[in-house]
Amino acid sequence: MAWSKVSEKVRLNDALIGLLDELANNVSFDFEVTSGVRSARAQAGAMFTKIELGDTTLSDYRNRDYAQAIIDAHPNLELATERIIDFADNGIGSVHLSGKAIDFRIYTLSEAQKQELLAAIASQGGRAIVEEIPPHIHASFPDLELGKKNTGLIVGLLAIGAALWIFRD
Repeated sequence: MAWSKVSEKVRLNDALIGLLDELANNVSFDFEVTSGVRSARAQAGAMFTKIELGDTTLSDYRNRDYAQAIIDAHPNLELATERIIDFADNGIGSVHLSGKAIDFRIYTLSEAQKQELLAAIASQGGRAIVEEIPPHIHASFPDLELGKKNTGLIVGLLAIGAALWIFRD
């Protein structure tokens, strides 16, 4: 199947693009990506959106100090951005900053499709949670090797080419 970005503002690196191609090959429906690589400022904006939509605890974040620092900074985007950078410098915070996370639109998916996507994410070594505010699947891939596209398709095409070369007569 296929995947698409909801807008050109969604930033993806080569590793995430390769991963999305693999996920699309392992599900029976098309899906949409709402976020990938984020700057600290974009992360602050995303967290502020959650707060403004009613998520006043940011309970989806594992580190409570991180979440509380952004809650306390709201609505000061500059201060929240600084806090996110401070936490990131200590290895704490969102993996969107390191280019190892993807968010997926889910309001267009059936419950069965959500489960299929969650299973495909897990099969690629991802950890996923369904977030309610705003509704999406957040998937992180902590072991994703950056700077490398998934080479499964390339290796397959090379193998076909080699076989054709060997049997060309």
